[in-house]
Amino acid sequence: MKEKKEPLSDRAYAYILKRIISFELAPNTPVVEDALCAELNMSRTPVREALRRLEAEGFVTKIRNLGSFIRPYTQEDIRESCEIRRIFELYALKSCIKQVKPEEISAIRAQLLALTEQSPVEAYYASDTALHNMITKYCVNTKIHEILKSLDVQLDAIQKISAQTPKRLLRSREEHLAILDAIEEVDLQKASALLSQHLENVEQSSLRAYQRLRVEKLGV
Repeated sequence: MKEKKEPLSDRAYAYILKRIISFELAPNTPVVEDALCAELNMSRTPVREALRRLEAEGFVTKIRNLGSFIRPYTQEDIRESCEIRRIFELYALKSCIKQVKPEEISAIRAQLLALTEQSPVEAYYASDTALHNMITKYCVNTKIHEILKSLDVQLDAIQKISAQTPKRLLRSREEHLAILDAIEEVDLQKASALLSQHLENVEQSSLRAYQRLRVEKLGV
């Protein structure tokens, strides 16, 4: 079976969003479509589709007769995304803890235990995604599932901001293992408390990394 190719507009969206969140595209500066097309080696159509999506989500602002501009990405944006994630993942956890298969838990635990200080950051990202996807895939509410899916790229960007905090990756590994243990024990109260604290830690490390990035890139 052929692997389904990622739509060009999705690739453009992820690329532009990453540049906005990392301040490589400075707040309030104009969006230069030609430059983005050249960087992505794409035609205008997928890039414009991506920009329309970013505009709908509030990352780009369109001003009549002037064009599109990068909207300032704020600490409040991080807080809001993290809060949505916390509410919905805790909701999904109730279904996950009842239905998750032992082999799923074992596979993710092996992935986490294989991580060391020398492991590439991509391996940490993969284990993080695997755990949180395991929780949310058991969500019986399709609307929540859709909202979380729409936040995936933003949450992935936040994860990468958070990972820039020194030692955050190793601490996150330990937090993930503790959550996994509580799920295996079918202890919803303990798993909920650990997941909530973990997501709070991600939010706080993201906010600290955000401020560092802002100073480095913008000098403010």
